[in-house]
Amino acid sequence: MPRAEGLSYTEFAPPSGLAEIVARYWCVVAPETLPAGHIHRVLPDGCVDLIVVGRGEGFLTLRGPRDTPLDVTVAPGDRFWAARLWPDVGGRLLGVTAKSLRDLQAPVASFVGAEADRLARKIMLAGDGWREEFDAWLTARAGGLSPMDAEVRLVLVAQHAANGALSAGELAE
Repeated sequence: MPRAEGLSYTEFAPPSGLAEIVARYWCVVAPETLPAGHIHRVLPDGCVDLIVVGRGEGFLTLRGPRDTPLDVTVAPGDRFWAARLWPDVGGRLLGVTAKSLRDLQAPVASFVGAEADRLARKIMLAGDGWREEFDAWLTARAGGLSPMDAEVRLVLVAQHAANGALSAGELAE
C-alpha cells in the first residue's frame, strides 16, 4: 500500500471551558497532488475522535479508542476536522457505554440523528471558524454531563501524555 505523505496536520488546544471534554482539536488537509490510494496510519491514543470528513457533502463519523493502528485511505483534496475527546467523555456524550465505542467506526448520526449532519455542514462551511462550531455543539451536548472522578481523570491524562506507555504500577504511583 502506498503511504500518504505531504498531509498537513495541525492540532489546537480547546478553549478552557471545554478542556475537560476535548483533549485536542485537529485538522488534516490532503493536497490535490496527493496520488489516489494513499494510506495514512493512525496510531492508537485511547481517545474518541469525532471527525468531519470533508468529502462530497461531508459527514460526521466517530472513531472509538483502539489499541492497534488504523490505516485510512486519503484521497487528493480530502479535509478532516476533528475533536479528540478524552476517553471518559465519548460514551457519556453520546449516551452509550465507553466500552461499546472500543474499536468502533460509525456515523455519529447513528447516535444523535440529523444534528450530526447539520454539524458537519456547519463545520465544512465555517472556514477558520470550524472549532467554534464544534465548541458550540459540544457545549450544548455536555450540559448534562456529570464531572468525571478526579483521580480517574488524572490516570487518563497521564496515560494519554505517555502515549499509552505507562504500566499499571506506574499509574498507581
